Amino acid sequence: MKSQIMGLKVAGTLFILVALAHLARLVLGWTVQLHGRYFGMRWSIAAIVVSAVLGIWLWMLAGCGKTDAASPPPPKA
Repeated sequence: MKSQIMGLKVAGTLFILVALAHLARLVLGWTVQLHGRYFGMRWSIAAIVVSAVLGIWLWMLAGCGKTDAASPPPPKA
């Protein structure tokens, strides 16, 4: 089980790094060309959103920020 949690954290970190790389592209104005075709900045905006959401989701699945203790039941009125 611990290796699965570690895998989720590694994958989540990689997605966050991809989001940061796309953010750097926007800020620094880097161009991307693949087989003679240029990709506009709007692709980086979409990539930031998608990769950041996936990274955060994977970290949440890994249980980061949660404690093992169960929360107490709500008080009865």
